[in-house]
Amino acid sequence: LACCIPLISIGSASIVISQATVLLTTVVLMNVIFGIVIMFANVPLTAYLVQSIPQNAQGRVFSAISGITQVFSPLGILIYTGLLNVIPASRLLIIAGTLMLMATILLWITIGRSQNQQVIHKINELNI
Repeated sequence: LACCIPLISIGSASIVISQATVLLTTVVLMNVIFGIVIMFANVPLTAYLVQSIPQNAQGRVFSAISGITQVFSPLGILIYTGLLNVIPASRLLIIAGTLMLMATILLWITIGRSQNQQVIHKINELNI
């Protein structure tokens, strides 16, 4: 969710705003907001991972996360470069933000259902 809103906002702003300085100011402002939001999202996520992963496996898990991130960064640049040759940047940002928002909502619903099913299963075990 933290990534979706800035992408959609920057894409929308680039369609609406025609002056380059105003657009640049908007993009810089949205990137600052995006960086702050990501910081507030990453700290609790890292704390959760440290608490939930056994200490002897943390090195492997964090190394895997780092490796996956390093592999997908150039891959994302390659994909976006190809898409930018076909789709205008403003529309591509709106499309990417919307797709990420839809994926976030779908994941949120899926995780919510699985957690609800686990709670229901534990309640049923207590009743038996």
